[in-house]
Amino acid sequence: MKSIINTLTIVILVNIFVCFDISANNLIISDQRADKGEDIFFEISINSALNDVKSFGFQIEYPADRLEFDPDNYEIGPLLSQGQGYLTVGEDDQGMIRVGWFCMLNYKIPKHANGVLLKLKFTTLCCKNAELKFVSVYDHFADWPIKNGNFSIIENSFCRLDFNGDSRIGLPEVIELMRYLSDDQF
Repeated sequence: MKSIINTLTIVILVNIFVCFDISANNLIISDQRADKGEDIFFEISINSALNDVKSFGFQIEYPADRLEFDPDNYEIGPLLSQGQGYLTVGEDDQGMIRVGWFCMLNYKIPKHANGVLLKLKFTTLCCKNAELKFVSVYDHFADWPIKNGNFSIIENSFCRLDFNGDSRIGLPEVIELMRYLSDDQF
């Protein structure tokens, strides 16, 4: 009986370590869904900070043909608005966002903290999914596990009509619509 319990315990522990991802992502870009033309905010947050944070920097890459970013239109999250610090948000090139922050005085984001750092505003340009990904992470975030963000389009009526994915209603869509309405196969 004792050997059966020991064997079961070993099997359960092996399954936990093999089957489940037990490492948490500490620097996170949220996932979002929207229709074409809508404004959306991606939250950049931390989950259980691995260390005290007095400064950080990172770059995020996004597909500029699918999402439009305005570097002057962002919101500071609760973790950064609590203390005195200097935040910069800019676009190095189209499709590459640069974010940097350092604290002034004695403020720091404490170890094990959770919360939103900032929210970046985008406008959806087409009916295609996209990924926002960290391409470089600096300072006190340098060795943290990260989670990239995903954008998925909600299947609205326009996107269902845009058969060739060019974000316009043109001749291919009219032909397909006529096929559908006539129930004939041209």
